[in-house]
Amino acid sequence: MSSDAQSRRLALYAKREALRAQQAGRMAQQQRAREIAAFQRHTGGALQAAGVHYEMLWPEDQGRRGPLPTYPIGLASIHWPLVPAAVSAYGGTENALKALFDEALRALQIAPATIVIADWCIGGMPRIVLSAADASTQAITLMHASSDLWVYAANATWVIEVHHEGTLTYADRPGSPEHAGDGWRPRKGLPQGGNAGC
Repeated sequence: MSSDAQSRRLALYAKREALRAQQAGRMAQQQRAREIAAFQRHTGGALQAAGVHYEMLWPEDQGRRGPLPTYPIGLASIHWPLVPAAVSAYGGTENALKALFDEALRALQIAPATIVIADWCIGGMPRIVLSAADASTQAITLMHASSDLWVYAANATWVIEVHHEGTLTYADRPGSPEHAGDGWRPRKGLPQGGNAGC
């Protein structure tokens, strides 16, 4: 193959790859637009109607991850038996869970102006940043977004979890670092019963 022919061939390959990258970028933008629209139709719209200011965080936003990865994660739940500081109560109803949520904020001494993150650990759905006061007043709306909810602050060690079985659990610290992120794994002499994490 001549040098000119090889150069033309390489140029065509480069053009093809550039077109593929542009197409992938457009598809990603369209997917994100669909995800935003879906969120706005339900949770986002309800929050806006209530006058709540919030910010959406997506997976590519690696900042403000919060303390959740330092906790032992199970299936749709922190594996709370491995968190000695955990406090748990059964609510059952939305109103009871909302009351427990406010009680947890008070116990953790979270000021109303504290910036918190609501997280549902669901692909294609953003985490949202809002004030603790708004998280309190809109707790039921946040619970409606998914069956399991975590609320935490980016630079803190506390987590509040609302679980689909009707319990609310919170802790101000995650427990032993060796359990971080994989509390579902059976370990000799430790409590078992969790499942693979979200």
